[in-house]
Amino acid sequence: MADNYLEKKQEALRNGASVYVRNTPSLDTLIRRVAGPVSDPSYEIKQAQLDAVVRSASSYSPESMFETSEGTIVISGVGAAQAAVIARLKAAELGIKSEQKESSGVFTLLLYR
Repeated sequence: MADNYLEKKQEALRNGASVYVRNTPSLDTLIRRVAGPVSDPSYEIKQAQLDAVVRSASSYSPESMFETSEGTIVISGVGAAQAAVIARLKAAELGIKSEQKESSGVFTLLLYR
């Protein structure tokens, strides 16, 4: 059954059928997601999601310090402001809302769904 489906799909593509390409979200879409409404307050942010956000932010700003705990990321050091922005955009890409607090160059991100 699966082979027949793939053969028909491949033949349709050769004959000029449309190809659907899923685009990644635009920057405007991500910015709207950052401050969107809470959809599920009981959802717990998983460690893998926190790690993905930190990985993206630290790739831009490796000299920043990151501390994570249950839905919170604390960013300090050189480039912390830029790392916080990148972390919020990465969280939005993952479908996670975020809230940012800043005190003396230390940024605290609260993540929730």
